[in-house]
Amino acid sequence: MVDASPKVISIVALLLFSPLSLTIIPFADADSRNQGSSQGQGEVAAADILLVGNSYTQSNNLASLLSQVISANEGANTSELTGGGMRLDQHANQMNTAGGQWDTTLDNNDLDWVMFQDQSQVPGFPRTSQYWQDSLAGLDDLTARVEQIGGESVLFMTWGYREGDSSNTLRYPDYRTMQHHLRDGYVDYRDNTSNALRTVWVAPVGLAYEHIYDDIIASGENPLASTSLFWNLYSSDGAHPSLTGSYLTACVMYATIYGNNTVGNSDGVSIDTATKLSLQQAADATVFNETSGLLTYPWMAANWSGPGDGGVAEESNSSGNESGDSTDLEPYLSFGANPNSSFSVVAGTAFRLTVNISNNASFNDNVSVALTGAIGWNHYFDSPLIFSVDSNSLEWVDFTIQVPEVVDGLPLAGLQHQWSLSAESFTSNHSTWWNFSIVVKQHHEIMIIESGENLTLAPNSNDRIAITIRNIGNIPTKAAVKLQVLLNGTADVNHPAAERVEAYGWTVALFNNYQMDWVNVGEEITFEVGLLSPPVVSGEITIEVMVRNVWGVERAKSTVISGGIEWLRNGSISAEDFSCFRIDPGESCSGEIAVVNTGNFDDSFVLELVESPEWVPNPIQSSEVSVPLGGTSTAMTYELAIKSSTPAFSTGKVIYQLRLENSQTIVDTLEIDIEVAPVVEWEILEITQDAQNGRLSVQYVISNIGNGLDGITVVMVVSHGPEQGLIPPEEAEYDGELLGLHSFSQNNIAIGERYTFRAWTDIPVDEPENGTIWLDMTMRSTLEPDFSLFHSANATFIGLPYQPRATDEGFTIDWEELRSSVVNAWNSYAYTLMAVTIAGISIHLALKRRLKMNQQQREEKEKYAQSTTPEQPEGWLQRFADGGEDPVVIPQSPEVSKEAFVAGFRNTGGQPSPSSEPVEKELFGAAATVLDHHDGERMSRVLEDVSELIDERVVTPHPANVELTAIDVGTGRTQRKDPRGLMAKSENIPLPSKENRTEKDLDGELDL
Repeated sequence: MVDASPKVISIVALLLFSPLSLTIIPFADADSRNQGSSQGQGEVAAADILLVGNSYTQSNNLASLLSQVISANEGANTSELTGGGMRLDQHANQMNTAGGQWDTTLDNNDLDWVMFQDQSQVPGFPRTSQYWQDSLAGLDDLTARVEQIGGESVLFMTWGYREGDSSNTLRYPDYRTMQHHLRDGYVDYRDNTSNALRTVWVAPVGLAYEHIYDDIIASGENPLASTSLFWNLYSSDGAHPSLTGSYLTACVMYATIYGNNTVGNSDGVSIDTATKLSLQQAADATVFNETSGLLTYPWMAANWSGPGDGGVAEESNSSGNESGDSTDLEPYLSFGANPNSSFSVVAGTAFRLTVNISNNASFNDNVSVALTGAIGWNHYFDSPLIFSVDSNSLEWVDFTIQVPEVVDGLPLAGLQHQWSLSAESFTSNHSTWWNFSIVVKQHHEIMIIESGENLTLAPNSNDRIAITIRNIGNIPTKAAVKLQVLLNGTADVNHPAAERVEAYGWTVALFNNYQMDWVNVGEEITFEVGLLSPPVVSGEITIEVMVRNVWGVERAKSTVISGGIEWLRNGSISAEDFSCFRIDPGESCSGEIAVVNTGNFDDSFVLELVESPEWVPNPIQSSEVSVPLGGTSTAMTYELAIKSSTPAFSTGKVIYQLRLENSQTIVDTLEIDIEVAPVVEWEILEITQDAQNGRLSVQYVISNIGNGLDGITVVMVVSHGPEQGLIPPEEAEYDGELLGLHSFSQNNIAIGERYTFRAWTDIPVDEPENGTIWLDMTMRSTLEPDFSLFHSANATFIGLPYQPRATDEGFTIDWEELRSSVVNAWNSYAYTLMAVTIAGISIHLALKRRLKMNQQQREEKEKYAQSTTPEQPEGWLQRFADGGEDPVVIPQSPEVSKEAFVAGFRNTGGQPSPSSEPVEKELFGAAATVLDHHDGERMSRVLEDVSELIDERVVTPHPANVELTAIDVGTGRTQRKDPRGLMAKSENIPLPSKENRTEKDLDGELDL
């Protein structure tokens, strides 16, 4: 580091040679520029300007734009030599091809300025790149040719791509990085091609682009927004210039060559006034205010003679130049210092010079001195500014130049900062000057501008801390990084500094530090420090990161980072393959409970029972399980048994909670819902049957012996059609009157309750033949319609032919007998129609209940699906990576127990309609034969009666029947068949005594 106290370097320059006779024009102050006129000139000759480049120069006819920017009174002749994508070495090859266009054009002695543009990427390449080396060699040839023809060479510094170079993201990741590399490349081109005989200048077009970019950021806006001025400097490809970009280029070129402001210039370029003004301001600010110390310009030279006809004279870099009136005395004032002296000085020091001035005239003279040089540098004289010099004697001029400290890379090392000491005679108006340069010595310095400090890691995991450094020295440098473990704030002697350190189970290493082998001035490099924690649940480490310059002697810069372990404990319960819905008493349900470790390290858990119903005896109370990081382990396989005495539809929850081992922290809870299924069972306790006084009556006593409330549906079917009916209890539900009632239902019959009802039917007395009347009773459970009880009672009857008949007293119409016959005929079919109707209604209701049950099953499926863990993408991706797919497994449909189905049927569909119980096949066949025969006989008798009435003209036959021929109808008798001996089974059972009746006996409701 430079000592804080200023250093003063004093040099005494002695008179070594006689002055030469030349014209001198001192430096013009930058602030004295006047718009529209060349610096320090009244009239200027037209300049001949040649642009040598590629498509950047071709775009928007840059040569024509530059001609329009240069005002009419200044004048310029512009032309170009271009080829798409051409590099400087390719231009040099064209120039060295004798007789070619490049060769003949660059042999033109009238050229004042030749502006060279390289390929858009090459100038920013590393200096070791063959492309960069070839371009430099080609530029050296080109500028040498321009020097031969008496012209000046200017480098057209281009711009970075708008969003970086996507084809070279490592070198040019974004606009700003690419711009800095291009800037340094063109400056290095200049430094390597300039010498004592020629100065190569730079037109900083790319820096004007950057000026606009920085202004937009400073205003809080986004320069990459499509509406910004910066965005619209580019064409659609983000690299070539738009019209506004080319106009900005022309303004910078004009300010570079002419030294004039562009703001307010009027030209014919078709850009709106506001945009044009912004571009002009950016060009002027870049050239006149923002590049001092980095670039010098031709109009800053002491012998500047305007842009045309030579521009800067060949003697511009010489010393001892003088001027005087041609009619006056010979030159006689001269400085006694070596021409073009160059002094290497440490930045931040005071540089003192003492130089003599001689008066070779024959008279005494008064002289004034002045010093001009690098903008922004301070200087002062230690001797008078005006003094007298006797004839043929000398005086000493003593002055000090304060060399600035290096700040953000400036002033750059190796760059010649030009100064000029001038002296002017008060007597003869003669003047002389001495030009010299100051080169700032190399200053290497790296600064850490951004660093993470603390890193929290899971056990046995890794992460990185980013650290950004910047080269704030004035020359490219190489940086190196070492890691030092700290113990109690000081270096741990057991672990020396290195690029990779292993200490206390930790591993710490550098990443991306290869980029620090070459760090340009002002360039920022980001490297990373990676930390790998040990597989333990606690610990920490502290590291000092030391960055030093390999090529310098400056002290290393350091920052301290640390890493700590944080054990995050968490888990969850996963329960699969279980269903405890509608479990029969005495049965059990089972499944597995798995624990998932969602923390950041291996862990152990305790699964504990929190709650369970009293009718679930002896569930597993607790279980301990260890689970690896990200893994799943089975905590228990449970089996939940239901007590056999548990009532139907009992519900409850078995609740388990997951606790961290050695901790009271609960991380998850699992609830298993349990519901007990109904067990449907009915029993006929008692049947009392009686067939007396022309009536068959039956009393039934049944009982619910299941495990819960149930209902009963009773359906009666009678084989014949006399008066008949059911006598249900008062609480039963039925439609219609008791007379003719064939079905009823009742819900909520308690367990063990005795349930009594009766059925009756008149025994037929007007049947044409003997027979048996059957009363079939079906009793169905409401919860389980498939469960039913059946009983059949019967009684025999005697047909009309076998009953005693009254004496025939002549023909009379027995209207009562006719009514009875019609009613019997109707009743014989009515019960069938009624049974069919009831069956249809039952089927309809059953279908409705089935649809509702299907809906319930779908809801159960969805509930089951939600309780399962969905497959994760990693699973099938891994199977894909392993090759082939797993065999297709057809999923099992969720099973619903018979009890659950019945309960759902009952709960959603209501009570089922009564259905007819089928009659035995043989009995039905026999009954049908008898009925058909007797119906035929009855119809024959009716027809005979009607015929007699017609004969007696009581009624008139239908006209269509008059033409029918009468036939004889024979009569016969059907023999009753009883192959199963059902007649013999009929019994007359006495009614039960009053002592055996229950509360629901209905003896008093109907006179039996």
